[in-house]
Amino acid sequence: MNQPMEKLGETKRQHYVPRMILRRFSKDGKRISLVVAGKRIDGASIGKQCYGDYFHGSDNVMEKSFADSEAKMASFLGDLAPARFANLTDEDVHELRMFLAYQYIRTDDCRAARAAPHDGTAGSAPDRRSGK
Repeated sequence: MNQPMEKLGETKRQHYVPRMILRRFSKDGKRISLVVAGKRIDGASIGKQCYGDYFHGSDNVMEKSFADSEAKMASFLGDLAPARFANLTDEDVHELRMFLAYQYIRTDDCRAARAAPHDGTAGSAPDRRSGK
């Protein structure tokens, strides 16, 4: 009963994979097919995938920053037709690189790595490829 009330305009359900990316795998822009534990699930709501409550923090600063970036990138990416990428400017490439970096920053793996204690030396993060 002592849970904080959600403030109007606050985003509780924060996605670590942008919905605009998930929509690229949807026929209707609302639902996708998933494979979970080897079973195909059709008609899964995009809004209920790849999120955590206050995943980026309860102050919504990061969430709002990601939302701004996503809106800009959704317009840039369009329908992902190859012709859209034929004549990218240096600024376009920079924006795309920044967006991709943001996608890594907002993953659970990156979040866990930031929270893990380290000794301050280079290379102290676990090497996921070797399992160490």
